[in-house]
Amino acid sequence: MNSDKILVLNKLFIFWISIGVLTFNIGMIPVLLVGELINWTGIYNYIILPLNVIMYGCFIIGFVVSEKEYNK
Repeated sequence: MNSDKILVLNKLFIFWISIGVLTFNIGMIPVLLVGELINWTGIYNYIILPLNVIMYGCFIIGFVVSEKEYNK
């Protein structure tokens, strides 16, 4: 906490990976819980596609934005 790494959080690669995985899992938990109660066959694909796009979009942003000096 004494370093300035916290100020450049958006340039850390691990930050973008964490945000992508977190949003995917937060979006999938309700789908999996409700999917156990109801028979969702077709709607599951429509929900998982945007979640995958968001997650992999965060990964791509992480690759593009990250700077080597902050990822040590």
